[in-house]
Amino acid sequence: MGKSKAQKAAEKAAFLKELEEKYNSLSETATEVEKAELQKQIDEAKAELEELEPKGTVEVEFIKSPTGAPFFLAYNKDDSASIDVKQAAELIEAGIAVKK
Repeated sequence: MGKSKAQKAAEKAAFLKELEEKYNSLSETATEVEKAELQKQIDEAKAELEELEPKGTVEVEFIKSPTGAPFFLAYNKDDSASIDVKQAAELIEAGIAVKK
């Protein structure tokens, strides 16, 4: 069984973080070619990650108020809204909203 899109995205995000840390820690003696090659890898990883991340919106109903931390949204319990897929997943996981 293959990896889910979410697993692939998590792995790609971790790889991207490693590349960025490596780039930021390059010594002053690193050549422009080394810097350019690492930057190219970072750009490619960002593009691949963007393709893996969910896009669009989803309709949710709030079962608790999302006005406090960590969401600070201007909705009340029982309100419905069309919100970003990623944020909807976070709200549903936190027990603040359900998918309509």
